[in-house]
Amino acid sequence: MKILGIRFQNLNSLKGVHEICFNQSPLAEAGLFAITGPTGAGKTTILDAITVALYGKVHRHDRDAFEIMTRHTSECYSEVEFEVKEKAYRAKWLLRRSRGKTDGKLQDVKMELSEVATGKILESKLTETKNRIIEITGLDYSQFLRSVMLSQGDFTRFLKASESERSELLEKITDTGIYSEISVWAFEKAKTEKKELENLRQRLKDVVLLTTEEETHYQDQLRELHHQEKALRQIKYTIDNQVNWLQNIQKLELQKQEVTSHLTEQQALRERQQPQFRRLQQHQQALVYKPALAQLETTHNYYKNITQTLESLNQQLPALQAEAREAAQGLKQAEENATTATANLQQAQPILEKVIQLDATIKHQREAYEQALTAYNHLSTEVNTATEQTAKKQADLNKLNGQILDLQHWLGEHEGEACLEREIDNFRRFIQDLQDVYQDIRKKELEKAKLEKQNQDEERNLTAIQENITRYQQTVAEIETTRQQLQSQLKKILAGKTLEALEAIASSLPALISLCEQQAQLADQFAQLQTREAEVTKLVAQNGLTLKNARAELLHYQTQQAEAETHLKDLQALVELEIRIQKYEKDRELLKSGEACPLCGSDQHPFVQHQYQTRLSEAEEKRNAYQQYVTDFTAQVNRQTTHITTLETRIAADTEQVKGLKNEINSILQKFEQHNKLLPKPLEIGNLSLIWRVCQSKQQDYEKCRSTIGQIREFETQLKTLDQKMVQSREAAFRAENESGQLAEKRRGTQSLIRRIADELIDLRDQEKHFTADAGSFLSAFNLTFDYQHRELLEKELAARAAAYIKNNNLLRDLQLTQKQTETDLHKTLEILTEKKNILVAQQKELANQLTALQNVEAERKSLFNDKQPAAERERLQQNVDQHTALVNTLRVTLNQKQEALNLNQKQQAERQQEQAHLQAEFDQLTRNLTAQIQAKGISSVEALVELFLSEEEAQQIATYQQQLENSLASAAQLLQHTEINLHKETARALTTENEETLTAQIQNIEREITQHNREIGRLEELLKKDAELKERHQALARQIEIQQKEYLRWDKLATLIGSADGKKFSKFAQGLTLARLVMLANRHLLKINQRYRILKNPEQDLDLQIIDTYQADAVRPMTTLSGGESFLVSLALALGLSDLAGRQAQIGSLFIDEGFGTLDAETLDTAITSLENLQASGKMIGIISHVEALKERISTQIQVIKMTGGTSKLQIIGHAADAYN
Repeated sequence: MKILGIRFQNLNSLKGVHEICFNQSPLAEAGLFAITGPTGAGKTTILDAITVALYGKVHRHDRDAFEIMTRHTSECYSEVEFEVKEKAYRAKWLLRRSRGKTDGKLQDVKMELSEVATGKILESKLTETKNRIIEITGLDYSQFLRSVMLSQGDFTRFLKASESERSELLEKITDTGIYSEISVWAFEKAKTEKKELENLRQRLKDVVLLTTEEETHYQDQLRELHHQEKALRQIKYTIDNQVNWLQNIQKLELQKQEVTSHLTEQQALRERQQPQFRRLQQHQQALVYKPALAQLETTHNYYKNITQTLESLNQQLPALQAEAREAAQGLKQAEENATTATANLQQAQPILEKVIQLDATIKHQREAYEQALTAYNHLSTEVNTATEQTAKKQADLNKLNGQILDLQHWLGEHEGEACLEREIDNFRRFIQDLQDVYQDIRKKELEKAKLEKQNQDEERNLTAIQENITRYQQTVAEIETTRQQLQSQLKKILAGKTLEALEAIASSLPALISLCEQQAQLADQFAQLQTREAEVTKLVAQNGLTLKNARAELLHYQTQQAEAETHLKDLQALVELEIRIQKYEKDRELLKSGEACPLCGSDQHPFVQHQYQTRLSEAEEKRNAYQQYVTDFTAQVNRQTTHITTLETRIAADTEQVKGLKNEINSILQKFEQHNKLLPKPLEIGNLSLIWRVCQSKQQDYEKCRSTIGQIREFETQLKTLDQKMVQSREAAFRAENESGQLAEKRRGTQSLIRRIADELIDLRDQEKHFTADAGSFLSAFNLTFDYQHRELLEKELAARAAAYIKNNNLLRDLQLTQKQTETDLHKTLEILTEKKNILVAQQKELANQLTALQNVEAERKSLFNDKQPAAERERLQQNVDQHTALVNTLRVTLNQKQEALNLNQKQQAERQQEQAHLQAEFDQLTRNLTAQIQAKGISSVEALVELFLSEEEAQQIATYQQQLENSLASAAQLLQHTEINLHKETARALTTENEETLTAQIQNIEREITQHNREIGRLEELLKKDAELKERHQALARQIEIQQKEYLRWDKLATLIGSADGKKFSKFAQGLTLARLVMLANRHLLKINQRYRILKNPEQDLDLQIIDTYQADAVRPMTTLSGGESFLVSLALALGLSDLAGRQAQIGSLFIDEGFGTLDAETLDTAITSLENLQASGKMIGIISHVEALKERISTQIQVIKMTGGTSKLQIIGHAADAYN
């Protein structure tokens, strides 16, 4: 890699754009050049420009690259062209402030990499650009610094350092700190893995499992409890059935009472309603005459309607005759009026035509006159306006002449301010520079005050930390005292026993307690099962008797069912007969008015208009009732059959239950004896109270033991907490001591910053004086005195003067242009005014002639037709004629209509009289026929027959009520029968002789026992489940320990090889190898620089170097025996060797040396420069940064950094091969 050129702007003190071309004359021919200048001028900024363009970092410090921007600038950049493998690249770094303002917010840094030859951009993103540069050069940032920026000064310090300091210096020079980190990391990793392994082993030890005997015992207990709980639920089920049976008996007895009462009430109600039912029967008998009665009523209604129609026609006749006479008279009068209106229209026609012609003439002349008058008025207005404008323009012209003279006089007096607009920017720059300086001074003063306060705070913090260290040490002592007291109390509680022994006793007691409780439960179950066996045996006998009675009832129900089905068939035949009779109703629907009936031959069909409504016959209603009886008997037979099957099943189940109860009793006796064998003292199954007392005694022993264990563990927890607090306090004290050291170091840095800022404030105040003098000199040219406090007023004054001069000068030019334009406009206006006045006189004469002609025509028209309108008058006369003609036509139509209505009335009266006589004869005949029929049935007259009929709604209500009452009586009787049967059946079951209260108490006792069993089952299941989880956890921990053991051994081996707490173990080994390689490379360069010396790595000390003097028979002596010049040459060789070592495979074509020449004498300096020239001959470009005068004389090609005023510098390149250029 070779640096070809640098171009940068606004970096540190190098303000503006600067460019250095290393591949052009004179630097290219020289190869070796010096970068010279006074201290602080900006020599090292050139190296900063290289590193910031390539890597975005400043090589001298770790602070933010943003601070490299020159103060009071808004943009900076650095651009480096470099060559790798004969291909040139350009790297650029750019930083801007927002909106281009010097106080704007800093924007994000931009970097890009491109090819020099083609300009093609390879990367434009920050991270990608850095990575691509590293890829192309083969050097990262630290490698670049060690390869290109030679560090012979660090090697000079290394050669003179003590043994304890040598490792740290070498690590910094060679960047081998990574080996210390690896060593520490390997040590800590092994420590962590060991701690994890110990933690897993402790967790495995904490997992306590049940023994095989305990697990088997608990599982047996669990199975036994499940079996007992199932038996208790079976007993509860039986008692629940007995309670339900007793409750059902009570419900049936209550139901029987309610149904009997309801049946009695319904029978009494039927007796009270008999009169209404007899009326319904008479109504139903009279329904056969309803068609004849309906026909009679229809005929009578027709007769009444025709009679009413005749009366109405007679009443209308006189009115119709009068209306016909009035219509004839009106028609005659209308015809006379129409003739008169037509005559009036014909008489007015000639006058109307003459007036219309005059109106047209008047309209034409008036329009012409109005147009001429409008033109005259418009022209008169224009003349007046032109006259006013002429006067106004003359006044404006006079005013402009006066203004122009005033402005010319003012501009002459202020001629010196003509250039003020251009020069005011210089004043603004002076003010801006002063503002920047004042702002920097304020910032520095605030920063200094902040640092001074920080220094005071750090001093107080140091004192506070020392007090904390003392307090932590006191806390450790107090914890140690408390710990000894707790250990003494714990020893007293143990009383010679161990915690493990107490836990073993406590763990054995629950099994013994559980075994005693199981024996008590077995004894209780034994007593209950014996009682249950006797009850079930008695129940089997009772159910056998109930089965016998149920079979007899089934035979009775089957006989009743057969009788009901036979009666149902008879009723069905009767219903079908009634249906055939009612078929005639459908035949009536086919009859049509005026056609003969196919049965009777009559052409009158009264039942077509008034249909006879039929209902279900009594036979059909009885058929439906008996059909329900058959369905009910069938359901009773089915229910009884099901009941018998249930009884047979129950007897078989109860018999089987007796056998099961006997087996359970024998099983309980066997388990009780087995459990007795596990107890220290056997128990009797018949003595339940004794068994429970033994259980309580064991439970008390267990609780006492657990209480003691709890106290012991509480003490252990307190001791563990104290140990943790002690460790924490010691760690806190250690951290406080470290913090104290760090804070002291930080305070020294703060004090150094305070001193540096004080120096910067002195420089800023010098700049303030310089800028103030420049501003005062500028203002004196305008008779103003500079005062920074009134800078804004001064700037406004200057701006106002400049603006006033510009404004008045522009105004003068504008006024002069306006003056010329106004004179031209005035002349044109005078010419137009004269022309318009002449036209106005001619128009006035023509207007008078038109007015006289118009007035003559209007007078003639008024004398002929006054103010009336001819068109309206003609329209009025014509409308009068049309109205009278239309009225004649209307009255003629009305007369015809009235005459037709009169004729129709007379015709209708004759027709209705004939119909009235025919209906009267028909009504008399129908009345005689119906009277004969009903008298034969005992009904005296038609009126009596009508009295027998009920309204359709009333008849329907009575029939419905009668049917509902009969249905209710039948249902009540049937329900009573069913209730008595069910009551008999339930009573026959005889499930128990106990009352409901006794059975309920038994259920509650059983439920409590079931709850106790479930609680114990839950406890045992939870115990076994927890043990299973602990087994899985135990296995998992064992597997983890096996894996962790292998992992720990692996890291332990690595830690044994390279690990150490301080990192020195591996670091020294790696540094020894690096130093050996560095010595080999350095000797190659030392051979070219000075053939007398060779560097030797001390075989007895890893990091010590010796020198071989070939002029003294290869004598080996310490480095401390070398002179200053000789040490410099050795350091330079080592730095060059490090450059080769850091560059690895990269070919380094550019080197920069930034220190070390100030301590050399003339001879050694000459030797060093000669050596560098020899090195340059191998193709490397070498730059030396120094302020030593002798070096300037020895190296003719130089990049000079020259200080300027205002804290800035500039670059100048000089050389023997070319003229100097900036």
